[in-house]
Amino acid sequence: MSGYNTGFGFGGGRGRGRGRGGGRGGGGGGGPSPALLTANIKNAKTLEELLGHCTAHRSKLNHIHLSAAWNSIGHKSGNLSPDWWRAHDDELRSLASHTAKVVSESSEVRAREIANIAHGVAKSGRGGDLTDLMDALARAVEKRASDCNAQELANVSWAFAKADHCADVALFDALSKATLAKASACNSQELTNLAWAFATAGRTEDEALFTSLAKAVEHTLASFTSQGLSNTAWAFAKVGHLEATLFKAISRAARSKLKTFNAQDFANTVWAFAKLGQFDGELFTALAKDAARHGDGHNAQGLANTVWSFAKAGHLDEGLFKGFASQVRRKLKDFNSQDLANTAWAFAKACHPDESLFASISGACVACLEDFNAQDLVNTAWAFAKLGHFDQSLFAAVARRFRDSGAMNDDQLSAQFIANVAWAFSKVSEAGKLEQATSEELFRDLATAAEATVADFTAADLANVAWAFANANQMDPTLFQALANRAENFLDDFNDEELDNAEWAFARAGMHRIVKRLKQNRKRAVEDAAAAKAEVGEVDVSGCGTIVVAGGGIGGAA
Repeated sequence: MSGYNTGFGFGGGRGRGRGRGGGRGGGGGGGPSPALLTANIKNAKTLEELLGHCTAHRSKLNHIHLSAAWNSIGHKSGNLSPDWWRAHDDELRSLASHTAKVVSESSEVRAREIANIAHGVAKSGRGGDLTDLMDALARAVEKRASDCNAQELANVSWAFAKADHCADVALFDALSKATLAKASACNSQELTNLAWAFATAGRTEDEALFTSLAKAVEHTLASFTSQGLSNTAWAFAKVGHLEATLFKAISRAARSKLKTFNAQDFANTVWAFAKLGQFDGELFTALAKDAARHGDGHNAQGLANTVWSFAKAGHLDEGLFKGFASQVRRKLKDFNSQDLANTAWAFAKACHPDESLFASISGACVACLEDFNAQDLVNTAWAFAKLGHFDQSLFAAVARRFRDSGAMNDDQLSAQFIANVAWAFSKVSEAGKLEQATSEELFRDLATAAEATVADFTAADLANVAWAFANANQMDPTLFQALANRAENFLDDFNDEELDNAEWAFARAGMHRIVKRLKQNRKRAVEDAAAAKAEVGEVDVSGCGTIVVAGGGIGGAA
């Protein structure tokens, strides 16, 4: 998802140069004066005209000219075709080369010009192609980041993120340090662009920066637009930085502006709250009521994220998901592998068994299964099994993909993934929708994957995997011996449900020694609890009323 473009630029006035040639102070036939060249660049009506001026007078272009030129290129390049860019590639690269030289060597270049150039390059969409220029700008920003004002910091941070120049750790370290010092001086648009930029750059460990941005956002939230609210929420969720008070405030602000949200604002907001586990009842209820209005406005990713978010939040209204089903059908041809897997998972989580929809999703999955990663495969298998949609061709293809992709062999599968796959394919096998040879091969691979990672299992992981294999009647001796050995480390860590599942699974696999150990541990735990109760005595709570714990709100349980 992308943040929005600020479109900032400096030095936007129209020049006063008249006619062609030298004009006033024209340099005695040596070309236009510096002031007139600036005016000509700013007043160029087309990019062809602008590039013509820059090419004709390349050696005369200083930092002021380059700042004006790239600002204009950024503003004028919105609807240009790839053919146009190919036709003017030499001119653009010549300008970029000269710009990189000036930025690297001139002592006159200020933070203002650097920010303006970087913003123009990124806004033109050519930043990914002009890597030498972006590298030169990055090194210049490192030296001058502390000289940037709030607007320049926002512009330059947005520019490097937009140009996908995100792996430059030294650059973003310098920008982060400068932003920490100036966050409180930023306005709402600057804060949104900064948050979006640092999230896009993957600054997940920059806790101090996002804490500082959160405080500044809270103080200026009243001036945020709908887009600003949604992009800011998205940014904090993207890096996994939860500030509960901030999200409470964003929830209130979002509810008051909901009618001004477009489809992307809507999708970004609902995804952000779900991603961070902020299942604000009032907000999700308001969003659900407004969901139908955005049906045709979502792109494929936005729709898939929206459906996933409501399911994740436990907002499973049948009418809501019926509406989503209609929207998904219309856009299914545009879904990628992750969209398909997340949508299937969401409908299964909501227990919304739409046979015709899942038949369509199944066909779409089979057509692009080579693009599925391990998590996509797990979510898809679980979803179809959960709703009892045992499409034989889909499950056979998923089983092949697990084997061919190497997902079983490179630690991509967590214990929970392994347990979910085992459960899903056991249901398919029970339904007679999977060939025995395919099932046996899949479970052998699953057992091998579990054995390879059993040393990392928690008590819950161990109980889940043991139960899943025993439930599937797949008691691989080597796997269960490894699980039993690991269980010795968790005798005091199983909760009641985990203990029940582990004891049942090991008993079914004939692992009598570990079953005896688990029974002894259960007996001792019961005796200890009884002794503690006897020592403390009974407590009369009849006058205390009923205690109700309300969970799931913003910031955790109420």
